[in-house]
Amino acid sequence: INIEKFEILNQMKMWDAPQVMQCLTDSWSCYAGGKVHCGRCATCLERKEAFKRAGVADQTVYEK
Repeated sequence: INIEKFEILNQMKMWDAPQVMQCLTDSWSCYAGGKVHCGRCATCLERKEAFKRAGVADQTVYEK
């Protein structure tokens, strides 16, 4: 499947269901292996960009 993360987010936000949005928040992308997303690795940066491009609030908890 050739689809970008922001396109997936766009499809999911169309469902307008709180459970779907919670699944987005609960998903894991970070390769750093911490208790929360590092916010700095390539996958965290891609995640942040996908939420931004999709116009979806990113509720992910990132390290400070």
